[in-house]
Amino acid sequence: NEVTYSSVLDACGKAGRLDEMRGVLDEMRRAGVRADEVTYNSVLDAYGKHGRLDEMRGVLDEMRRAGVRANEVTYSS
Repeated sequence: NEVTYSSVLDACGKAGRLDEMRGVLDEMRRAGVRADEVTYNSVLDAYGKHGRLDEMRGVLDEMRRAGVRANEVTYSS
């Protein structure tokens, strides 16, 4: 479910396993599990901490397309 996927995404991000994190996010979508702002914020935070700004922009675009609104945490990432 969403909580399980979000936990795995967060753990991957904190461990610096960003490619694996991206794979989990893609798997989540294929499984029909909707990512929310908390999920996306974890991904954005991990990319930001590793200086991967292009990926951050891509995730922001993905959020918008999915209809997930950015919040204060999103922009502080």
